[in-house]
Amino acid sequence: MSHRSRSLKEISKSNIPLAKDSLETARSDLKSAKALYKSKCYPNAIYHLQQSLEKSWKSFGFYYGIITEGQARSRDIIGHKGSKVCTKTVSTLKKVVSHMRMQVKALKNVCKPEHADQMPLVVNDDLLKELDNGIDTLLREINNFTANEDQIRNMPYDEMKTLIDSLTELQRELDNMEKKLKSSQFNNELCEKIRLGAYRFWRPLVAGNPYAEAVLKKTVWEELTDDMIRGMMNVTLHGIAVTAPLFQLAVITQVHEQTTRYRMDGITPAAIYTSTHPMIQLFPSIHSVAKKTIANLERLYEEIPPEEEESP
Repeated sequence: MSHRSRSLKEISKSNIPLAKDSLETARSDLKSAKALYKSKCYPNAIYHLQQSLEKSWKSFGFYYGIITEGQARSRDIIGHKGSKVCTKTVSTLKKVVSHMRMQVKALKNVCKPEHADQMPLVVNDDLLKELDNGIDTLLREINNFTANEDQIRNMPYDEMKTLIDSLTELQRELDNMEKKLKSSQFNNELCEKIRLGAYRFWRPLVAGNPYAEAVLKKTVWEELTDDMIRGMMNVTLHGIAVTAPLFQLAVITQVHEQTTRYRMDGITPAAIYTSTHPMIQLFPSIHSVAKKTIANLERLYEEIPPEEEESP
């Protein structure tokens, strides 16, 4: 029987077949974009690049139950703006944190102070409140970043190059970190530091409850193995390698979805997207980042499968 609250029932179920189909289409669109670029069919190249990034985000949303197929088709909810899947992902996280805060409040209301030592876990709401506020800040920053479409559409070459270079460097740094995880540099001493950091982070949640503190210590120092730490760090790296470039590339390409197909202020797509357009000048670098991101997305699916639905 499901124990999800009313607020969490809005979270969609994962749709793995549609997610995999969308990812394959995204990969195909990216190949088409490169072929069209080589043929100097620049508007179509940018359009298929945009489609690839849009479908990559939708694949992510389908796989982890962030969006439904109907929401993906709806212009008001997602439409051709892949970055909206990112916004919905963060909003879903907020629902989960808000649900946790409600549970904490309910536990405190139910349990009498004299029986507090019998509670398996009484957490401090301050940390959850801080996380909740942090999510609100992130949502505001995402909305501000995507708000001015004209400014993004007319982004000058130098600004766009700086953005793409930063994404390329991020992927390079993450690749290097992944190699270190597999090397002898990643030793027991480093794992111990990570355990200590985890303990210091989570201890405020259980402060004042001796039983819960004992459970936390056992979990961190006995059950959190070196292999588990390596696995979690790999997952974190791959998550960053997917979401950061996917969001920024989706934003800078989705504003071109219409202008690559239709006249804008009387100017045809062919007249807009010439060899001097920043998107065309930087196309090889953008394509390279997109290709690596799609590969990382497929790896992320292997490492973090969607949560299985509870039986009714």
